[in-house]
Amino acid sequence: MRYYTAMPTFVTDERSRLTLLLLRRLTSPSLALKVLQRKAARTGTNIDGELMARKAEGVASAVESGLGYWNTQNQSLNSTLLSRYYAIVQFTIAEQVATLTNSDDLKAIQSHTRKGHGLASFLLEGDGPFPENQSVAMVSDGHFAEYFRSLGFPSQEMAMVRPKKEPVPRVGDVLSKSASFSDLFRRIPELRQIIQDHLGVKPLVMSVSYANELSYPQEIAEIRRQLDVDTQMPGDDAANTSTNLMLIPEDGVTYSIEEVRALKLGIENIIETKIQNEQVFMGKHKHATKFWHESLKPYKSQMSGMSLIEPLWGHLRDPYFIHILILYGLSIAVRYLPDVWHEIVSGRLDALRSLIDFYLNVVDALVPGNALERITGESFLIEQSGSIFAPI
Repeated sequence: MRYYTAMPTFVTDERSRLTLLLLRRLTSPSLALKVLQRKAARTGTNIDGELMARKAEGVASAVESGLGYWNTQNQSLNSTLLSRYYAIVQFTIAEQVATLTNSDDLKAIQSHTRKGHGLASFLLEGDGPFPENQSVAMVSDGHFAEYFRSLGFPSQEMAMVRPKKEPVPRVGDVLSKSASFSDLFRRIPELRQIIQDHLGVKPLVMSVSYANELSYPQEIAEIRRQLDVDTQMPGDDAANTSTNLMLIPEDGVTYSIEEVRALKLGIENIIETKIQNEQVFMGKHKHATKFWHESLKPYKSQMSGMSLIEPLWGHLRDPYFIHILILYGLSIAVRYLPDVWHEIVSGRLDALRSLIDFYLNVVDALVPGNALERITGESFLIEQSGSIFAPI
């Protein structure tokens, strides 16, 4: 989620319905144009009026298409997965068109979508069961390669050559530029409490908080000893300020110190300790920004506390991007892997079916709001009536 200094606040007891209504406003080209004009004024971007009008038309068309998929009355898990995937594809098209630092309109997007979605799913070599033996990757052309490039990611660096034969050996780019279904699910913060029960693996997400020096003097002293420098308090204006942070595993999940250090969360000199007899890890984050969270950009949603996520392919930390890959991969399983899908729906992979049901609840709760903020560049708050945070 993106945060700005001023955010409009809405009050409702039907959060999901209101979010979809706010997103539906963008199906009006005239309202989409006003949103883009505000974005241009806020960012100081000069853009040709004719291009701006084409972009507004494109945003309205893509959002309407996305909501058409989203609002389909689904009767089965299969159709729900397909509708959610095709909806998020349209939302990413709207986001790319709404980006004012490019000249992309729907015609430009179409030149990329003609080449496919830009993703691939393939069977990995070895005896591991689904979902561990099925991987997802980005390829060098198609929609999502261009989408990530438009957001400033090195899409060519992240992409791999589409495999010609399956199963694919677990070597080279397959290890560094693809991710198994299991590893994708492990990066969704809202699943971290249940992922070990369903898949038998630990989450690649950890809760993070500021480690107050007054509360944890011995642990902070150990971090200082390892780094052999003084720690500055957060908010100091000096460049390369260091802040002590605490990583907290989920209840019932135990990590080794090597596993935590391997997560590449942007925290160094990690030590293991116990607080109230519970395992925690503490370490130091160096940052040139005033506050640590401006540098690390931890994730938080209405379903998850502040978290750090192991970056995918060295760059992707936002779960919105992980949702794209998971929904794509599941749509492939629904359409082209009938034996696997039978095992999920009616057979030995029934625990995965339950996980997918839970996961879709997360998608339905979060993706429309994420898409709205990404398209408009504007954040918003929704509070429940009677909440102490609701307007008086």
